[in-house]
Amino acid sequence: MPDLLPAEARLLEAKNKKRSDPVRDLSALDSASKWLDELLQACRKYGPIYSANPKLTATVTRKARALRQSLYSLKEFVRKPEK
Repeated sequence: MPDLLPAEARLLEAKNKKRSDPVRDLSALDSASKWLDELLQACRKYGPIYSANPKLTATVTRKARALRQSLYSLKEFVRKPEK
């Protein structure tokens, strides 16, 4: 077998592992959601970050909101029991 690049090795290892602990996965997703909420609060309109660069802050806010929705969907998927 030829030498694998680090990313390829991680992918192969992930395929060979069983599904990780859902409680730990949910904890990571919950933490990410909290960080996104903090980011959105820091980037609120007319706040100190917003006044430094309104256009960039608006872009970050839009993307953080989209990521928050994706995280919510992912959390719901992880919470569902496997069939």
